[in-house]
Amino acid sequence: VTPPLHFDGNFAHWPARYRFPFLSGIDLEGSEPSFNTSLWYRMGDYNLDELSLDILSKASEKRYTRFRALKKNFEDYHGLLDPLARPGGTVQQNYRFDHVTGKSKGGQWQIASAFYLTTDAIPYGAYGIWEKGAERSEKIISNGISYSGNRGSVKYRVEGSSFLQRYRTKRLLEGVTQWSADLMSNRLHAIGEMPVRRGFSLFLSGTGRMSVFNSDSLGNQSLSFMGVSGGIRMRASALESRAGMGISAVSPGEMTPNFHGHFRLKGEKSELFLDLRHDLFPLPFQFTGRPFLFVPDSFTPTMVPAVRPDSGATVPTRTVMRAGAEMRWGRASGEVTLFASQATPHHYFESTTEIAGIKMIRLNSDQVLKVTGAMWDSRINYFRDWFLSLRGISLFGSESGWGNLFDHQGEVALRFREHLFQKRMDARINLSFNYWSGRTSFVWDPILNMGYTDATTARSHNTAGIITAEFKAVISSVEISYVLTNVQYVMERASGGSPGTTFSASPLFPPAGRLAYFSVRLNLND
Repeated sequence: VTPPLHFDGNFAHWPARYRFPFLSGIDLEGSEPSFNTSLWYRMGDYNLDELSLDILSKASEKRYTRFRALKKNFEDYHGLLDPLARPGGTVQQNYRFDHVTGKSKGGQWQIASAFYLTTDAIPYGAYGIWEKGAERSEKIISNGISYSGNRGSVKYRVEGSSFLQRYRTKRLLEGVTQWSADLMSNRLHAIGEMPVRRGFSLFLSGTGRMSVFNSDSLGNQSLSFMGVSGGIRMRASALESRAGMGISAVSPGEMTPNFHGHFRLKGEKSELFLDLRHDLFPLPFQFTGRPFLFVPDSFTPTMVPAVRPDSGATVPTRTVMRAGAEMRWGRASGEVTLFASQATPHHYFESTTEIAGIKMIRLNSDQVLKVTGAMWDSRINYFRDWFLSLRGISLFGSESGWGNLFDHQGEVALRFREHLFQKRMDARINLSFNYWSGRTSFVWDPILNMGYTDATTARSHNTAGIITAEFKAVISSVEISYVLTNVQYVMERASGGSPGTTFSASPLFPPAGRLAYFSVRLNLND
């Protein structure tokens, strides 16, 4: 999400939740005044009904007002529930307003406000029957403002933003927990840079964030974070570097030195880069709340909590390193990135079964835990506007608690584009194959809104893949597209049993068999 808004990560686990389908559909560059409108409608399987609107009024270069809106409805997850049980569906609404002023007297203002609303029904499976298990609602309001300018030779930027979230889960079946949470988060960030000589400057930055949390299940909590760092920035014809260090602290909690560095060496057809970062990583409030979801003990007349966080969990430090290369050869380009992440200590939830047969989800902690991996992305323009692209990510020997469903995933795509009928039609065909392998024991529970490691359940599929075909035609200002996704197990290695729900992030989400979408988009200029 672009500044000046910020989104607190305690309950914002769905990045696509804040996106609009045509985010890059309107060009913000250029100095000519213009008024652009984009209207986008999509329909598809499981009664998908989606309408989006994007209005941009641009007065001059880097001065504009923009409003985006999205309304999305679809029926129960994957359409497997009994219609007579009234499983319900999802209603999603996104609205965002942005205003950017031109540079007057050396300064520029950015103002943004956003509202997100989601209500949905979560399926619940028991004895092979899917029912409506819970009704979830979420409201988010985020506002932000920033000012960037200069005083003499010093350039600076100041940002302030607020984030409010209300989360509710209603009980509709016995055995389904009901809980709610309210979260308020405020953030202030400032950075200044002073040139010393050509290609060399000093910078100083500071960030403060305060979060307050209220929940009938997890209790009341608060967290304050503050970080200050300073360093140098150097720019030359082939080398660009930025490095700084400082101190970070959370209250209540820990204090630790922080450092970050960015180095990039540019060549004629290649670039090498190295990124380093070490800082505190505040835990989500689910990790430090009080125990909840009490269930009866089979051997004693008492109630015991099935979910057990740890209010005394130490705030971990996270060290992340990225190193890689970008290359270009005529019609081809590629990028390879090696990365490593280490948490000290590392906290994660794990599902275990106690002697009494009660299933518990408790917070585990390892003193030091790290994960390494690689990402790659390549693109070949082998003929006219025909492209072959490959990209993927692999984790090497990942352990529990990193929140990844698979250790390996990738995509192979073919994209064709031709201008037909004397260039009156822009025709495109996109074919892609996505694969996942190395299914981990991570499970996501949408009712508890948390993920955990479940080593007690065997996965019947370790490898899976899907095929997607998209057909698109653009005639003048009208764009028409049709997308067909085959969500079946193209590749599978079964150890017995039915396919079940192993491909999904949660056993509460049964997988779909096929998804098809038809969309029409209208672009109007001036």
